Amino acid sequence: MISFDRPNYGDIYNENFIHNISFEAEITLDLLRDYVSGSRNIIVGYSYGGPIAMLAQFDDVIDETVLVSPAVDPENEVIPF
Repeated sequence: MISFDRPNYGDIYNENFIHNISFEAEITLDLLRDYVSGSRNIIVGYSYGGPIAMLAQFDDVIDETVLVSPAVDPENEVIPF
């Protein structure tokens, strides 16, 4: 299992960081490609991780996608101060 925060969330915050769901899906896929095994790979997206998981699911490295309370409209995401 790999679990991580979206970029620019958590301990380090940069007010000039531009949040982009497509970019974050690519980061997720890059990480998974580095650690992927021969077994089935299931991506789980929670909240704004839902749209990221939905974009990532189209890559061959992902076998299944699970969404848990996904955000409906990532364009209206509240950016933390």
